[in-house]
Amino acid sequence: MLKIGIGGNLGSGKSTVAKFFSTLYDGEIIDADEIT
Repeated sequence: MLKIGIGGNLGSGKSTVAKFFSTLYDGEIIDADEIT
């Protein structure tokens, strides 16, 4: 559901959205696969 902008778009497999939400989870970088 939050896999917006994640994938070939960024190539890194992580988006700024994932990094933003990662701050809500102990500041860990959440992989796209873990974001649902």
